[in-house]
Amino acid sequence: MSAAVRLSEAQSRIIEHRGCDLQIIACAGAGKTEAVSRRVAGLLAEGVEPEAIVAFTFTEKAGAELKDRIYRRCEELLGLAFLDRLGPMLRLGDLARRTQESGVPPRARTNRGFHSAPRRGGIP
Repeated sequence: MSAAVRLSEAQSRIIEHRGCDLQIIACAGAGKTEAVSRRVAGLLAEGVEPEAIVAFTFTEKAGAELKDRIYRRCEELLGLAFLDRLGPMLRLGDLARRTQESGVPPRARTNRGFHSAPRRGGIP
């Protein structure tokens, strides 16, 4: 369970950050995925709508791991029933199951890049 994970001061600042965009630049293994997934789960627990949250990664693999981790943190924090609200975010298992059912080859739906456009209504 994630509660046993010891967070660094930098990770805690990421998780608690509110009010504006946040760009995280750190080396591999620094804990970016854990910090972002906990931040997203925290925002959702505070009532931010899933559609209002945008997270970008550099690779498809990192994006898939982030999605999976967000699902796990949301399940821990908000319960299994909440996962239905995450809508278009697909777990890898869900993607594989849907692929088998539809016969359409899998294609990751991960956004990569940087988001620089200002949002109307503020940033959570």
